[in-house]
Amino acid sequence: MTLEVRVNAAGGVVGRGAILPHRLIVHFWRLRHLIWRLSVRDMHARYRGSYLGIIWSTLAPLCLLAIYTFVFGFVFKARWGERPANMGEFAMMLFCGIVPFSLLFSDSVSRSPVSIVSQANFVTRVVFPVEALPASYVGSACLQFCGGFVVLLLGALAVRHSLSLTLLLIPVFLVPLLFLTAGLTFFLASVGVFIRDMANSVQLAITLLFFVSPVFYRLQNLPAKAQFFMRLNPFTAIIEGFRWAVMPIPGDPAYDWRWYGYATALAMVVAYLGIIWFMRTKKAFADVL
Repeated sequence: MTLEVRVNAAGGVVGRGAILPHRLIVHFWRLRHLIWRLSVRDMHARYRGSYLGIIWSTLAPLCLLAIYTFVFGFVFKARWGERPANMGEFAMMLFCGIVPFSLLFSDSVSRSPVSIVSQANFVTRVVFPVEALPASYVGSACLQFCGGFVVLLLGALAVRHSLSLTLLLIPVFLVPLLFLTAGLTFFLASVGVFIRDMANSVQLAITLLFFVSPVFYRLQNLPAKAQFFMRLNPFTAIIEGFRWAVMPIPGDPAYDWRWYGYATALAMVVAYLGIIWFMRTKKAFADVL
């Protein structure tokens, strides 16, 4: 797939006013077509030559889901809520955490440290808005998320035989998830240029974050004091929100929107600082590469 790059003055380097959020929004809006092309190109490149192609993006989390369902559902006899264990429902509860964390956040952030280094020709040989590269990684992860989310909805429909109207709130919970993903992706893309072993550290950090987020266990099963500290992790509000929207459990406590507000505010700060860091340091990329 050939990528035709056309960059005008508006799509180039952002000036001093880039520290203002609305200037950043305008700047990336002008680059939207380039980011889309790069995102599609990245998807094609990742699965080119494989027999299953893009199906691998959904097959991997499904295998992970099967393993966790077997270990926690059959071996440890875990259950979700107070009702008797239902393996189909238990699996869908796990998948509600795996889809946003693994298919969107982890996919983009884990590859971000090499997003600039692996495409150094864009930095050193042509006039190119380098910020489109990490943005395309977020876009590529969003495409994967869409495929996984369709599988999640089909699974929820098979288990519950109906879908809840709370599904309409899924875009609301995507807001802090996208901000967190974008902020960390941009920050780590920049740091990865200067510290080449950052990729290994990021993989370890993502694994730790996966286990301290309520992906495969229920927040209400933890002691009250532990729940408070768990809620300081913004992924708690995001994952709990996804579960509440896709697989609501009758009789469960209502979703706490105060923690959603905290997660969203924190995610916006992370996104802003991460992008600003990238924009301030990108001038040094060519010298290092």
